[in-house]
Amino acid sequence: MEINSSSPQLETILVARLSRKQEIEEVDTFQKQLLALQTLKESFQLFDTRKLRGRFGISREFPIG
Repeated sequence: MEINSSSPQLETILVARLSRKQEIEEVDTFQKQLLALQTLKESFQLFDTRKLRGRFGISREFPIG
């Protein structure tokens, strides 16, 4: 079966491919954001005042910022 450039089948195929490409890009963006959040969380955990007090024997709270 031949599909000409104005056929509904071709339009359906192109729309489906575009939708799939957008889904892949959205998942990729989400994964990058998740990785960034995990990295940020790990960074904040390094500066957790309770861990600092316990690790270095510090008896008072230090304000962060």
